[in-house]
Amino acid sequence: MQTTTNNIVRLGQVTLHCAECRLRRLCVLSTLAQEAGSECGLRSGRPLGRGQHLFRQGDRQHALFIVRSGSVKSYVSTPDGLEQVFRFHLPGDLIGVDALGDGKHTSSAQTLETTTLCRFPVELLEEYGRRDPAMYAQILKHAGREMSKEHHRSVLLAQRAAEERLATFLLQMSESYAQRGYSAHEFNLPMARQDIASYLALAVETISRLFSHFQQANLIEVDRRNVRIPSIDALRELAFAKKKDLSVLAG
Repeated sequence: MQTTTNNIVRLGQVTLHCAECRLRRLCVLSTLAQEAGSECGLRSGRPLGRGQHLFRQGDRQHALFIVRSGSVKSYVSTPDGLEQVFRFHLPGDLIGVDALGDGKHTSSAQTLETTTLCRFPVELLEEYGRRDPAMYAQILKHAGREMSKEHHRSVLLAQRAAEERLATFLLQMSESYAQRGYSAHEFNLPMARQDIASYLALAVETISRLFSHFQQANLIEVDRRNVRIPSIDALRELAFAKKKDLSVLAG
């Protein structure tokens, strides 16, 4: 049963107070609630195993999600059955804004590893629209900004050579992990090479060849899915030989 008390959302026996969450500074819903002078309580559910869907393209929207641990990919399915990955979500990221327009998801979201999420039911979002218009407006603005970022990402990546795309992707992941308090020089890539290839609009064989080339050039060290970047400046020099702005691709 759902109830709300003092702007804290309670679902069943599980209540998560955002003020007590270590990811609060990264959580978009918590940040937006704070900006709107409100507070958003979320339900943290059981961990999902690798390969499970939060929703599929065409599904009715039931909730927004925040990644607490693990990672998720967002992708669209093409008419010929192929997947086009357009976003990787790490802890603190908001998922599900694609359905805020007409209530149907235009993409699918699938876990890349064991993942825990907070769930914000859509009926509570509608309640915010009535009870807390400022919070609701902030969520819509965030959705618009995210869509604009995705557009800029696709345009910038399309203008780059294959090696620049992979270097840019690795820098993007480096900055994302650094924002979450982890090492910018060494981290795990939870996604498969196929997903990276789809995200960068390259062949899997090209991604494998580039990873080998980057290792031979001492730009990275790879041990399965663990990546170490000895010199971020060297990788940045390759990635931004023509373009110098990382801000659109980060986050």
